[in-house]
Amino acid sequence: MMEKPILHGWVLYSGGEVKELTRSFEEARAAGVDLAVVDPQDVDLVLDGSNPARIFIKGAEVPLPLFAIAAMVDQVNACNLALLQQLETQGVLCVNRAETLKRTSDKLLTLQLLAAQGIPVPKTILIRPSTSAGFLREQLGLPMVIKIIDGSKGHGVSLVHSEKELETLLEMLEAAKATAPILAQEFIADSRGRDLRVLVIDGQPQVCMLRQNRSAGGFKSNISAGGSATAFPMSDAIRELSSRVISIIGLNIGGIDLLFKGDGFVVGETNSIPGFQGIESCTSLNVPV
Repeated sequence: MMEKPILHGWVLYSGGEVKELTRSFEEARAAGVDLAVVDPQDVDLVLDGSNPARIFIKGAEVPLPLFAIAAMVDQVNACNLALLQQLETQGVLCVNRAETLKRTSDKLLTLQLLAAQGIPVPKTILIRPSTSAGFLREQLGLPMVIKIIDGSKGHGVSLVHSEKELETLLEMLEAAKATAPILAQEFIADSRGRDLRVLVIDGQPQVCMLRQNRSAGGFKSNISAGGSATAFPMSDAIRELSSRVISIIGLNIGGIDLLFKGDGFVVGETNSIPGFQGIESCTSLNVPV
């Protein structure tokens, strides 16, 4: 009997062990899919018109995979994007594509693209060296959210309650000569300590969960920061809004965070490779499958 052909794919990732990746490898093996972790830092590209698909890993030329999962969401840089682009030009299925990673890794770009298409987003200001605390207070009110442009899992996000606190923060950023862009956002009081995470699979909104901070005064809801997860009905409004976001950002796999505001929602951010332990703990979905 002929053996069933094995699908061969790469997981582009550099870092420590992640439970979601371990689960994905287990499910892939069970399905006859051969997955290999490839550290993008180990890859060299050789461009040649007569043989444009040459890729080397640690100096050895290797055949192209059938597909590649871009799991290096915390290392979205020019070199890693170039690798994805090289794979895409050679017909390798990349999840997600380089352009999508560029959009989701830059919170401001994400909001710019969504707002341009009429998607409701929090009022946001890019903090420049000349931006004053008074201007931010006038535009956004207090309290307000201060966050780095490329943070994830709730890291690099603070809630500022007073203009004095804001002035002190801006002075510290100036003194530290901070180079990473910083955003100021209106605080959505209706969503304090809670939000919705919509999981996207195959370019479609699949399931939805409510994330909540376990402490009464907390304002972050991330599962990785200790938040709780509860299944939440996927209403027509949630599905329609999420589908519009997916189309604009180009998500194949990902997460969309929705904040409660009045009777509706605003889009907080999007993620290319979201954690899925929370969603699996409160739904029957087997995400890797």
